[in-house]
Amino acid sequence: MIRLSVRGLAKYIVSSPSAQLKVLQDFKYPKADEPFAMRTFYIDALRAIAAFHRDRHSTDWLRSIAGTLGEQSRSESGSGARRLAQNARAITQYQQYFSTRSFDVLQPPRLRLIQENVTISVAPDLYVMESGRAKMIKFQYGGKELSDQAIKVITQCLLTAAKKAGHEMSANSVSYLDLPRGVAHTAPRSGARVWRDIDAACRTIALVWEAIPPPRPSRRANAA
Repeated sequence: MIRLSVRGLAKYIVSSPSAQLKVLQDFKYPKADEPFAMRTFYIDALRAIAAFHRDRHSTDWLRSIAGTLGEQSRSESGSGARRLAQNARAITQYQQYFSTRSFDVLQPPRLRLIQENVTISVAPDLYVMESGRAKMIKFQYGGKELSDQAIKVITQCLLTAAKKAGHEMSANSVSYLDLPRGVAHTAPRSGARVWRDIDAACRTIALVWEAIPPPRPSRRANAA
């Protein structure tokens, strides 16, 4: 089975051919601990945001959590310090831009999206009720701003997976919150064209997957 994250698929669709090859190599030949590290990098920020809404904390509580993580980062070194500092920054950005929204945190649904033998991981970061409507939320915690097309791919995949699982959701029910820039996006209202791109990309990936070679050793590895 071919497995990609929804962000990986979005990156593949908007990339040049050489970058597309790199995306597929990263998923076909991952380092042993890399997928787990990617999934858990922002776990502190996600837990803080969920607890903020679930337990009806004040924004001062969010600021205190960010401050504690920031202090801890200064006593660490290397990747541990970087992870803590970036989680603190993400919490601060959420507090600045999105903390006024009123969410009731729900148990997330089990979603699967399989297209042309490609399994796309589509788990939302949060599943909430807002103004009486169930919503799925995906966060961008850091990094460069994604293109509109990449965001449409991510949100359309979540929306399609929810509908296939029998959940009644509209485009406004799927949110992509860009924390560094304080911008909220929703799924495209007319997603047929986006879905055609997703379907075509999955067909291509399924066709070329077996032929994807391992990445070449880096020059640093050769020098060692």
